[in-house]
Amino acid sequence: EPALLVGETGCGKTTLVQRLANLTGRTLLVQNLSLQTDSTDLLGGYKPLEMRHVARGVYDKFVDLFVSSFSRSQNAPFLRYVLNAFEKDDWKKLAQCFLKAAGMGEKKMRELLMKGNEAANLELWTDFRSIAERFERQRIASESGLAFLFTEGGLVDAIRTGKWVLLDEINLASSETLQRLCGLLDDSHGSITLTEKGDAEALHRHPDFRLFAAMNPATDAGKKDLPSSIRSRF
Repeated sequence: EPALLVGETGCGKTTLVQRLANLTGRTLLVQNLSLQTDSTDLLGGYKPLEMRHVARGVYDKFVDLFVSSFSRSQNAPFLRYVLNAFEKDDWKKLAQCFLKAAGMGEKKMRELLMKGNEAANLELWTDFRSIAERFERQRIASESGLAFLFTEGGLVDAIRTGKWVLLDEINLASSETLQRLCGLLDDSHGSITLTEKGDAEALHRHPDFRLFAAMNPATDAGKKDLPSSIRSRF
């Protein structure tokens, strides 16, 4: 269950959670909240598309999949060609390479199946084709200067990967921001849905994910108490 630590400034709330995470070998993400914090700071939001950032992720997937399906030495010229396109920010050429590779991969895997051999990477190549096609659409959109990409926040990554999260000074955040976290506080399997991204299903919550929160007593000057609908969930 989520845990709420309440205590005076400097009494060791944050240090306690950090020590506990260290002893158990967990990665801890500390988010300092304030009245200016909104849901995009925690969950993510749309930002102008940076093609190099997108290309890096697709290129890394391409290399890993390609060398697991084809001979690296026999295809060295093609791999250098793709790397050259990436390093020179030639996104059109890079997209063409990705699509060509996807076709090559799917063709080889189907040939293996026809010969009665195992083709474990067929589904991976099919998925990569979808990734390559999305990259091409993003490339076209970026040329118009109107492309945006949803960048997930640290809390979303923690939910997926099983990190621990400490929301420090949680009582300073606005009620609207805190309401977006209600799903996480329902029970040990609770999660959230990225409606901002257009998702209809909740994020898969890693079983190791834990949520902690810390706050000063509401009696301190300039402090406020948590809304009862939030505090009752801890």
